Amino acid sequence: MAKFVEATRVVVIAESVLLKELLAKFVELGIKGYNGLYCFGKGEHGLVEDLFSNPDRACVRLEMITSRDIAEKIMDYVHRGAVQRYPITAYVDTIEVDAKDTFY
Repeated sequence: MAKFVEATRVVVIAESVLLKELLAKFVELGIKGYNGLYCFGKGEHGLVEDLFSNPDRACVRLEMITSRDIAEKIMDYVHRGAVQRYPITAYVDTIEVDAKDTFY
């Protein structure tokens, strides 16, 4: 039977023009990996309905599983740096991963 330990998942949703900048910063802050998806939705800053007809307005959802310390650094960066220029949504939650996993 697997033994589980707590890890922290950080999810960041931002305009795709920020993708390279965000990933470079997150790697600098210590993440070991990430998953990304192009997405659409509606929020405080407007509506993105069709990411294929206007790729410059597409959004990307980045998910990273990491330590609490690195998650706090990412959230600090997102809310102090990137948000000032573009709309961005970010949140953190606690998840459980197999204790044998070393990807985070």
